[in-house]
Amino acid sequence: MSNNFNNTSNNNVDDDKDIILKRLNSEAALNSKVEVTELEMILAEEKNSDNKTLLSKTLKLSKNIVLSREELTNNFMEKFIASFEGFNRNIQDKITERFLKNFLSPASAATTHSHNKDTIRNLEYEGLEVDVMVKERMRLEKELLLKNSRI
Repeated sequence: MSNNFNNTSNNNVDDDKDIILKRLNSEAALNSKVEVTELEMILAEEKNSDNKTLLSKTLKLSKNIVLSREELTNNFMEKFIASFEGFNRNIQDKITERFLKNFLSPASAATTHSHNKDTIRNLEYEGLEVDVMVKERMRLEKELLLKNSRI
């Protein structure tokens, strides 16, 4: 009978070990499932936020493209006119300055005639330069408009 008792106690110990191992394995499996689930949730959240970011950037870009096509000409013309007005203002200031220096100065009254010829020649030359520069600038601006309209 003692043999049976020892045999039973050994079986109980083995059963206890099996139960403990099963519990540990099931806890480990449960923990790994929880970790995998948490990892999947984190990855899903990151993917979702990446998709939202990408979508918002795409919407902003498409909105900017539409706006830039509609407003490109207006913006360009405003800048061109403003720069051209500033350019003309500088030329007018130069002409006025030369006029005042050459014609209204009492010291140069005796040599006004020779200065007049030089001033007229210089102003004509500057006028030609301005005309060439304006034409070149307008050509470049048209090219820019054509390039941007093809985008």
